[in-house]
Amino acid sequence: MMSFKDRAVLIGLMIALMPAPGRAASAPQFTAEEKAWIAAHPVVRTRADSKWRPFEFRENGKVVGVVPSFLEAIARISGLRFEYVDDVTWRNSADALRSGRIDIIPDVSWRTAPVAATTRNPDVPSLPAVSGNDAGSRRDIIVSRPYFVGTIFVVTSRRENMFVGARSLAGRRIAIKGGGSLETAIRHGDIPVILLTYEDDHDALAAVADGDADVAIGPDVSILPLVQRQYRDDLFVSGGLPDSPYTLAIATRSDMPVLASILDKSLAVIPAPDAEHIARQWFESVEYGEPSLHSILYYRRGQVVAAAAGLLALIAIAFVSWRSRVAAVRSEREKAMFLAFISHEIRTPMHTILSSLELLQRSKLPPKQADRADAALAASESLLALLDDILEYSRLESHHVTLAPEPTHIGTWAQRSADMMRWRIDEKKLSFALELACPPELCVLIDRARTQQIVLNLLVNASKFTSAGSIALRVDYLDGTPDRAGSLVIEVRDTGIGIPPDRQRRIFEPYQRVEQPGNRRVAGSGLGLSICRQLVELMKGVITVSSSPDKGTIFTVILPARRIAHATVSDTIETYGSISEPSPSASGQVLADAHTPQSITNGRTILVVDDHEAVQHAIQHQLDVLACRSTVADTGEQALAQFERSTFDMVLLDCDLPDIDGYTVAQRMRACERLRNQTRTPIIAISASTGDEHRDRCFDSGMDGVLGKPLRLDVLRQMIDLWCPTDAANETARPLQDTQPAHVDFQTIYRRSVDADLIALGKALSSGDVERALNASHRIKGAAAIAGHPATSELAAELERRLRFASDGMPPSVEALGAELLRLHRADLAEPDDADA
Repeated sequence: MMSFKDRAVLIGLMIALMPAPGRAASAPQFTAEEKAWIAAHPVVRTRADSKWRPFEFRENGKVVGVVPSFLEAIARISGLRFEYVDDVTWRNSADALRSGRIDIIPDVSWRTAPVAATTRNPDVPSLPAVSGNDAGSRRDIIVSRPYFVGTIFVVTSRRENMFVGARSLAGRRIAIKGGGSLETAIRHGDIPVILLTYEDDHDALAAVADGDADVAIGPDVSILPLVQRQYRDDLFVSGGLPDSPYTLAIATRSDMPVLASILDKSLAVIPAPDAEHIARQWFESVEYGEPSLHSILYYRRGQVVAAAAGLLALIAIAFVSWRSRVAAVRSEREKAMFLAFISHEIRTPMHTILSSLELLQRSKLPPKQADRADAALAASESLLALLDDILEYSRLESHHVTLAPEPTHIGTWAQRSADMMRWRIDEKKLSFALELACPPELCVLIDRARTQQIVLNLLVNASKFTSAGSIALRVDYLDGTPDRAGSLVIEVRDTGIGIPPDRQRRIFEPYQRVEQPGNRRVAGSGLGLSICRQLVELMKGVITVSSSPDKGTIFTVILPARRIAHATVSDTIETYGSISEPSPSASGQVLADAHTPQSITNGRTILVVDDHEAVQHAIQHQLDVLACRSTVADTGEQALAQFERSTFDMVLLDCDLPDIDGYTVAQRMRACERLRNQTRTPIIAISASTGDEHRDRCFDSGMDGVLGKPLRLDVLRQMIDLWCPTDAANETARPLQDTQPAHVDFQTIYRRSVDADLIALGKALSSGDVERALNASHRIKGAAAIAGHPATSELAAELERRLRFASDGMPPSVEALGAELLRLHRADLAEPDDADA
């Protein structure tokens, strides 16, 4: 069957080849009478059918289609203007023409014939039949030359056979668009049929599809697109009426022969390309309603396949992206958990190592052993600094660092920041100066802990690379505008080795170091400046470097900082330290109470709450050196009981306890104080946990400060002096060197604690108590690591891992691990202690 587009082209060619008195290239030869008529009657009234696609229909309130397009062509040629009368329909258009309500009918049949189903032209108004075949005359109308020719199609369902002529329709239920001459011809014909009329061709086809009619009849260009678009494989063109082609022409009244002549002459000179364009334009672009899914798949299968493939590709990409994101989030979470675990597990043994080394330094040692102690302490400090840098860099990279701006007095803040580094710079015999270019009482809004971290990193970096000369810290403030905050300017200058120009661009990248050829490599992680850059960017500031090799380096940090005009001293009480910070809510009260004179003979009494006996032992040694008495509690419940029975000057509280976490213990201690109306006791967190979340939880639970493990002796002394100040006489009550506290040695404590833990582990494994077994294995792991027994610690860690991931009950392999752990512990105890060289 011929395609729809080919049919449109063929119709255009038929129109172009119809007999015409003139050529398209020549203008019509209007007579003087015709020109005068046009001038006197510029508007010609007509009517339109709003539901006859693609011939006539309304779109956005405008009449469009094949017929209106031909009228527009006539208007361009003749100068006439066609006006549509709204209340005239297809059924009453003949009466409207006779009565003068309209001047033309734009879509009547060109032929005249007896009213019969096989000869009458379809889809035109029912006009009286006249005799004769003159193309230009009827009894009371004049019909123009035809401007469109088409064929009538017969559409059926798959249940019917092919139709080859009008006689094949006898006895059938025929569905048509009502109101035209096709209805009149069938009703007055001699073929017995059951005629069903509908509003339009779409409804007629729907009747056949639903089984309400046997066949549908209609013009090819209006009915074929509907079949192909909406009824693919449901309805079929099973034949046509070749003896009854339909042709469209324009009818006028017989009393208007001049108008009929004007219309006929205008149709005769329409160029063939214009006629073909009109047919193609409307047959291809007209909207016939929503196509069926089957039609879309049949006619657009290539596009559908491509779209489906594209959609599947997008879904696959989205799925892969989602999987990658989930994996990245999981990896980030696991990395954070791993780093937190490593931090906790390393800091616990590091506490014992550093505290023991610091105490050892204060003892009388032979020169060789003193050098070894100094080297061990320096290496331990480097290890701790490396751990801190890695954890801080990881938090910054994962965007887990949040800022906490608060009012800060620049003078006090700068002085204490400088004091924290002065001892390190003095050890290298360097000159150190603090330059305040702004008023010391100036108060600005900054995150003082993070800003201090930047300053300390820059000062540490300067001290590392300066062997002679000076280091200076300069702080200034530049006022802003009314709509813009001012700027805090921090400058660190040194006279060190400098940075080559080619290295300055990459100096803030991770793991970048500056080394002089032939010099010993400077210790450090290479993350300090990278951490500074990320913190500065987090604060929306800038950091720059200016350096000359062998002359020195200047680091400049500019941070936005809003000036606080009316800040009081109580608003900005600060505790500065690299690993400690007080609670802003309680500082004022405690500092006021802290000036109560302490007993010289009794000293300061401190409650130490930690479940690790080795850590307890180390802290007690440190407190002895600091002339403090100590009471130890292993669990949260024991700590609460001690706190209720006795009065303490300070509580050092571990946050990771086996029964109640330290945050809850602090809350219950504060509740006890309120209930008894007692003076607030300083509670300082001591934990291997790090991070802003841990610090916030400590302060939220009522603690006054945070110390991270390992506890440094100087930092611990500063914290105690801050919260529990004494008279000057008390400061010298006990010397800080040559102290030999009378406590049981560490190996005895280790053996006793691990023996007890192994007994508890054996009972837990026998009874199937996973939680008790987990606690015992965790304690053995930490104690063995502190005591220097890596094999025992690793085996305990493996036992802990298997217990932690046990889904249902006690894993079968853990009893063997428990027995092996007991054997290793006995082997550790059997090893002789190494003698000092």
